[in-house]
Amino acid sequence: MAGTRMEVFRFGVYLFFPIAIMVYFGDPGFYDRHVRQALKDLYPPPEKCNSVLFNYDYRGPQKIPSTQSEIQAQLAELKAAHAARKARENAKADGPVPSTGGSETK
Repeated sequence: MAGTRMEVFRFGVYLFFPIAIMVYFGDPGFYDRHVRQALKDLYPPPEKCNSVLFNYDYRGPQKIPSTQSEIQAQLAELKAAHAARKARENAKADGPVPSTGGSETK
């Protein structure tokens, strides 16, 4: 068995090592130096990611509507685009049927 001094040393290491780690990594200076810089590199600023909406129809970036009138205008625009797309699909489906090249006899 180790002596009393060894046991006191081990107790000190077991007790103060976790406390020292928490003090070092919990220090606001460490947070400012490492974490905030990493967050700036990882995430874009809010004005770049939350204020612009990219649509899939390649109309380019658009501002996200924030008032009720803007939301209703955006909804009306989406409904009109949906109706136009449906009309195109129906017109395409109702169009002339391509012939098979054979003679048509009934």
